[in-house]
Amino acid sequence: MAALALQAHAQSPEIAVRGNGVEIANNDVSPSITDHTSFGSVNEATGSLIRTFTIANTGTGPLTLTGTPSFVSISGSSDFTLSQDAVSPVAAVNGTTTFQITFNPSSYGLKTATVTVANDDADEGAYSFAIEGTGAATVAGEIWRPRLIDGLRSWNAVASSSTGSKLVALAGSNKVYTSADSSSNWTARDSNRGWKAVASSTDGVKLVAVVTNGQIYTSTDSGATWTARDSNREWSGVASSADGTNLAATVNGGFIYTSSDSGVTWTSQAGAGSRNWYSVACSSDGSKLVAAAYTNFIYTSTDFGVNWTARATSGKWWAVASSSDGTKLAACLYNGNIYTSGDSGVTWVARNSGRPWNSVASSSDGSILLAGTNGGKLYLSKDAGSSWTEHESDRAWRGVAMNNAGTSLIAVAYSGYVYTSNDIIQSGEISLSGNGVTIASGDATPDLSDHTAFGGVNYSGTPSIQRTFTLTNTGPGNLLLTGTAPNFVRFVSGSTDFTVTSQPAFSIGANSSTTFTITLDPTSIGLRTATFSIANEDLDEDPYTLIVSGEGHFRPSATTTAATNVGSRLVTGNGTVNPNGLETTYELECSTNAGFTGTIKSAPQVLPAGFASVPVSGELVDLKPNTLYYVRVLATNSLGTIASTATTFTTEYLAVTRKQFAASTGVVGNGELSTIYAGMINNSGRVLMQGRGLVGSGGVTSNNDNWLMTDTSGNTKVIARSGTTVAGGGSLSGSFTHYLLTDSGVTFLHDRISGTPASSDYAYFSSPEDSSSLDLVSREGDSLSPGPGYFVQHIGKPAVDAQNYIYFVGNVGGVANNLNSGVWYDDGASLQSLIRAGDDLTTATTDPAWLGSVSNVLAAGGDGCVVIAALQDNPQDLTQTTNRSKNIAIVSFKSNGEATIVARKGDSVPTTTAILTNFSGVSRNSLADHAYTATVAGTGVTPVNDQVLMAKLGTQPSLIAREGVTMIGGASIKSFGAYHITAKKHVIFLATLDGVSANVDRVLCRWSQAGGITVLAREGSPAVGTGVNYGSLQTLSVSDAGAVALLSGLSDGTDVVMRMKANDAQLTQLVRSGAGQTIRYQGTNYPVNALSLFAETVNSGGGGGGMGTAINDKGEVFVIVTATGVKHVGQVYY
Repeated sequence: MAALALQAHAQSPEIAVRGNGVEIANNDVSPSITDHTSFGSVNEATGSLIRTFTIANTGTGPLTLTGTPSFVSISGSSDFTLSQDAVSPVAAVNGTTTFQITFNPSSYGLKTATVTVANDDADEGAYSFAIEGTGAATVAGEIWRPRLIDGLRSWNAVASSSTGSKLVALAGSNKVYTSADSSSNWTARDSNRGWKAVASSTDGVKLVAVVTNGQIYTSTDSGATWTARDSNREWSGVASSADGTNLAATVNGGFIYTSSDSGVTWTSQAGAGSRNWYSVACSSDGSKLVAAAYTNFIYTSTDFGVNWTARATSGKWWAVASSSDGTKLAACLYNGNIYTSGDSGVTWVARNSGRPWNSVASSSDGSILLAGTNGGKLYLSKDAGSSWTEHESDRAWRGVAMNNAGTSLIAVAYSGYVYTSNDIIQSGEISLSGNGVTIASGDATPDLSDHTAFGGVNYSGTPSIQRTFTLTNTGPGNLLLTGTAPNFVRFVSGSTDFTVTSQPAFSIGANSSTTFTITLDPTSIGLRTATFSIANEDLDEDPYTLIVSGEGHFRPSATTTAATNVGSRLVTGNGTVNPNGLETTYELECSTNAGFTGTIKSAPQVLPAGFASVPVSGELVDLKPNTLYYVRVLATNSLGTIASTATTFTTEYLAVTRKQFAASTGVVGNGELSTIYAGMINNSGRVLMQGRGLVGSGGVTSNNDNWLMTDTSGNTKVIARSGTTVAGGGSLSGSFTHYLLTDSGVTFLHDRISGTPASSDYAYFSSPEDSSSLDLVSREGDSLSPGPGYFVQHIGKPAVDAQNYIYFVGNVGGVANNLNSGVWYDDGASLQSLIRAGDDLTTATTDPAWLGSVSNVLAAGGDGCVVIAALQDNPQDLTQTTNRSKNIAIVSFKSNGEATIVARKGDSVPTTTAILTNFSGVSRNSLADHAYTATVAGTGVTPVNDQVLMAKLGTQPSLIAREGVTMIGGASIKSFGAYHITAKKHVIFLATLDGVSANVDRVLCRWSQAGGITVLAREGSPAVGTGVNYGSLQTLSVSDAGAVALLSGLSDGTDVVMRMKANDAQLTQLVRSGAGQTIRYQGTNYPVNALSLFAETVNSGGGGGGMGTAINDKGEVFVIVTATGVKHVGQVYY
């Protein structure tokens, strides 16, 4: 039985589990990189890592794995998965099986799990151990960041503490630099020397550095202070034990030196021989050393450097590194391979390819290696040198180092920067905003909304503009700005008018922010851009690029160029404007004086913001004909107004003999003006005149040489021409018996139509302000609307009121004789009927009366018109009769048809015993006041005194003058001529005196209710300003405001136009013919021979109102001047 029991015991299984060849104790709760139970850091987004573990059976009996559904189970983080199960049973006596676990982190941070292998081992039936791994944003070696904060230097060497937080770097011919915060900030130490190599204790407190052709220097306070040791030699390499006590240093062309008292004293180790030593490394206790000799061997020592053994083969050995236990070594052969050893240097294996290797570093366990090349890349191995990955760019990598775990790497480049690469467990995420709006990195379209477009700044004298931008870390980890302090936001390119005036903090915590400010202070006009770079530790937005723009603004600049389209009334002003970066309003401005008082401006126009000079133009209208003007450009933006240097132009005459007309100015076939008759002027200063074309010039013949011309469009155009075909048949005869010009610029004319029956040979026409057409308004033979009837006679003189309604009297056919006349008006849109014979006037007369035959005596002003008409019985009921003693009246009508009786047959004449018996004429002003001439009867009335001139101001009639009674200058009035009632309630009238010679019998008078009659001019009396007397008073023109123009002969045989503006007290000379009187045309003065003035300003009864005048309310007078050499000139006098 005992033998049987012994046999059973001898065949018992015994489980063991190994990772990386290292046995893992059952119930181990301290994961380690050494036995692969620590998976290290793996990229959360892109990485995974597989570890292979071995189950060994060291017992004498088979080992059965009893787990289900898999033999190996994992509890804890699901980021660990069993990717290959073990095989059961496991053979006795060192039989093995393997299983694999994959770590694929799904998020940042540390992940842990427990692995359990259920089996039939008697005392370890549930073999378990802990594993861990870290999900990282990136792992060491993947992303390298230049630490611009340290500056561009000739870096030679670098060393790290065990955690990577404390670093020391050497800049050849410069200083030692130390960092206590993993390379975020660096401090320059000691003096400029030829620093060559450096080593650090694991806590980073004790440092040792060597200087080529100098001494060894040690520090016991993390590099704050340094002490020179030993003698000047060509030191080439240095190594330190973990506690900084045991040191080793090499001399190129000398010996290896060691120290066991932290570098206070040094011993030459002659046993290694004098060689071209380049590098040395040691185990954590300093007992195991490895040294590289250039063009020689690798040498190792296991007794603190006392004895040395040559290893490997002879070559250009450049750099060496060692694991903490001195077992795993790495060595670089310049322009050769990297070699690794797993047995403390006894044997070596060639790795990687032949390259100009410069430096190599090892993690504490030797599994992670980092090597740098001269002019090439960095190379990283995570499997003790078996395989390598290429990183970073081509540089002269002089030194590399890492922390114990290999999770924090550092490298320095000669004539470059310090570069770092770390496991980043939680990364920062950079975000930039301006004005609360996010700005994408590299956004090349600056915008006002996010403040990347600064807008405009006055480059001359106005304060600069600042924009504040916010950097926010939206990631879970800390975010460092890695630019050269303090310039973390760095100007890259573009305009230096942009400057960073406040910098951000270099460290931004999770969900925190910092700000910086950029200022634009433009030095010139125009658009400018700049690019700034923000180096940072964001994994995919390093550097962050910010592009900004702004404009230097100024008030606009402008020039004036030659005016074009120069006419009599309008011109196109031209120039250029540069907005200088701001929306700019411009207008052309002209004046008759260089001081630009009393200017005329074009309509304002807007130019968008820009920096180029652009052509501009504007129409200048309502100019004076034949006048020199100064013209310039006015340009205004928010920074001011500029006026360009003026140029000049001279407007054309309105009309002048030899003036050329083309199709564009109304003369098809072209033609030359020959003769100008008198014309009228409206209150806008525009004129209408009659003339003749020169037969034989262009297309002018005797059939089309009668012209009617106006300048209402801005330039003088022919708007009506004999021979022009008329709608309905026939053509214009060109007699133009009546015409007028409204203040709105509409021409209304009356003409006989040639080539058509007498029943339809007269018509009224109109032309709009722009003179673009001649439209038929009404023609004899046209049917009335509303009917019944049709027009049979159009011969009356039209008149216009203040509304620009044009009235005319028409006779009607196709109706009873007592319904055959009326008044119509053109309102600009259509022809309207105002009154018709037969209309009931009882409301106006207060006794039964109906409108009878309407005479052709018509005047207009204000709202409506006035006519002389008969009053009749009711044509619809002849039993309703009108008083025969009151059957003639002057009737005023508003445009709505409302009637008022101005005067009526049978009315009494104030201050006399006479009564009114008939009416010959009427005048109307804009206030609907009236003046009229009438025949009277009564006691003492004879043919010598039966004519009176009356005024009706409001409702009150007044006697102005009476033939044979009223005395002027000792003579009585014989007859009345033209007369006008003005808005000043004055009546201006011409009269002929009785009982005096013909050369002194004409007189011009002004009457007012308060002042009675005042003589303005009399033949034989002095003409003010002429030096001679009036000869014959010829033509009178009076505006509604009371301005007076009088054409008169003078006693010396010359002509004169006298003027009295509305507020003047007397007539004065305006223009005169005769010796010394000239008119200037095209640079030459021509003698004035004669003058003419528009005479058709009154109706057939002598009264004026709405029929056009030669003088307007402003006192501007249109005169036709006859001059030697130019024949006729149409001239406005201001």
